[in-house]
Amino acid sequence: MKTALTAAAGFAACLALATSAHATDLGEYADEDDKTLEQCLQAALDVFGGEALNVEYKFEEGDPIYDFDIVGTDGIRWEVEVNAENAMIWEIEREVDKSDPMFADQAQVSEEAAMKTALTMFPGEVESIEYGIEHDGSAAYEFDIVLASGGEMNVEVDATTGKITEANPELWEIGEGE
Repeated sequence: MKTALTAAAGFAACLALATSAHATDLGEYADEDDKTLEQCLQAALDVFGGEALNVEYKFEEGDPIYDFDIVGTDGIRWEVEVNAENAMIWEIEREVDKSDPMFADQAQVSEEAAMKTALTMFPGEVESIEYGIEHDGSAAYEFDIVLASGGEMNVEVDATTGKITEANPELWEIGEGE
C-alpha cells in the first residue's frame, strides 16, 4: 500500500503532465470552454487545503466531473467533485474506514450484499471499495467496477437501504488507486 506522501508524489508527477492538457484534449467528452484539470484541482484544494492523492474523470447526470481524493490539512480524507464545465464544487463526501462509527452505526447492509447489488446491475470485477459519509450524513459504499463488457463504472450503494444511489461511467484515473 502506498503512503500518502508516495501517492501524492506520484499524483503530482502525473498531474504535471496532465495540467498542460486543456479540456479539448479529452476529445468527445468535453467542450472547448471547459475548465482545465489544474483549475478544477485548485477549486477542490480551496475547500480543505492539503494535497490531492488522485483524480478520476467521469460523468454525473450528463456533466463532466473531476473527482479528487484529498487529504485535508487536518488529515481527514475527502472526496471533492468539481464540475469541469465551470470549476464549481459539485459534491463533497468524507471518506472513512468501514469501522468508523459514522459509517458503522448506519450500515444496515453488509458490504457483501451491497457489492452483490452493484454487480447484479453492473456485471464485472470490483477494482476498489470506499466507504463514505455523504453530504446529508448518510453512509454509502462506493465500488469501482471494471465491467465485463468493457469500461469502468463508479457505483454507490446506500449502506442503510442497500439501494444504488449513483452509477457513473469513469473515463480515466490518475494517482493512488488507479
